[in-house]
Amino acid sequence: MPIEAYSGGVCSVSSPIVEIEMQAVGGIMSIVLLIGMVGIINNIILSALERKSEIGMMKALGMREWEIVFVFMVEATGIGIFGGLAGCLLGFIGVSWLVNNGLNFTAIYGDWLDWAEYGVPLLDTIYGVWNYPTFSYVFFLGIFVAIVSSIIPAYWAAHKDPVESIYRR
Repeated sequence: MPIEAYSGGVCSVSSPIVEIEMQAVGGIMSIVLLIGMVGIINNIILSALERKSEIGMMKALGMREWEIVFVFMVEATGIGIFGGLAGCLLGFIGVSWLVNNGLNFTAIYGDWLDWAEYGVPLLDTIYGVWNYPTFSYVFFLGIFVAIVSSIIPAYWAAHKDPVESIYRR
């Protein structure tokens, strides 16, 4: 199992554990995105149900279905922007703490856990590294996920019959 340690400001580790870790992070991110999509879909459906008579009135006044879909997608974009900014702010705080203080595994686990036994070259403290492109990627990914997850509920709301939408509250 080849392991390369921290050297010259760059830490490069080449081991199967790193590959498994990257797959685990990808799986966790997929679950987080799925939960976010379900939350946004729920929000858009509830918004459509609450504004059922307004949607019926818009259709009765001649608004086309794609315009109603656009209204809901703009709302979802706002949710995505707000969520992306909140996530980036929390990520900024977390990475700032890791860059300045680090995460001391010896203080957390003590000496009873030998990391080298598991193929992880960990001696004392892990420090964070700033990765600004990731912040912008996550921000735009949040907006994209919000827009994509709002398409089906928006079409569902736009296809309602205007007479029944106005009549039944």
